Amino acid sequence: MTYLEQLRRTAERLSQLSDSRLLAHEGQYRQVLAALTPRPVPRVLPRAWSDQLWVVGRDLPEPSDDVISMVIELRRCFDLEMP
Repeated sequence: MTYLEQLRRTAERLSQLSDSRLLAHEGQYRQVLAALTPRPVPRVLPRAWSDQLWVVGRDLPEPSDDVISMVIELRRCFDLEMP
């Protein structure tokens, strides 16, 4: 699966979650954003994280394996929890 497919799947997963579930992993989300871009990324409400992740992540020309792993792990951290 390509990086953009992983990114899309993760963004879709974030869009399905409540703000409270997302906020529990804000630190991990911010780490992923920091790995995706050196530019400052504004803090947005959790319900907008999905769109923000997609917009920031799709501009990454050649993601490293570490970045791809971070995106996958972000998605998986929500899959392992009970709603």
